[in-house]
Amino acid sequence: MVYEPEVVIIGQAAAMFEGGPTGAGASVERTAAFLEEYQTARGRALSNNELQLCWAAGLWVRTFNAKKFHLDNFDALGRNEAETRMRHAGI
Repeated sequence: MVYEPEVVIIGQAAAMFEGGPTGAGASVERTAAFLEEYQTARGRALSNNELQLCWAAGLWVRTFNAKKFHLDNFDALGRNEAETRMRHAGI
């Protein structure tokens, strides 16, 4: 159970829906596809600001997990992917 703004829930779900056994999460491309499909399903496009907030929320959960995985020598978020996600988030 979580109580957060819609953009936080969407962004974290988009970044993590393909967690698999490692919990690494979805690729940038699959995250973008999730966000597109979500907008189609809800019948209303997200604003640019809302999309940036979605990407920021997804980046937060991915960096949080990457820190944990780093202790086990598992690279869950490379620099290039993090920078791409940051650009999408407007950071």
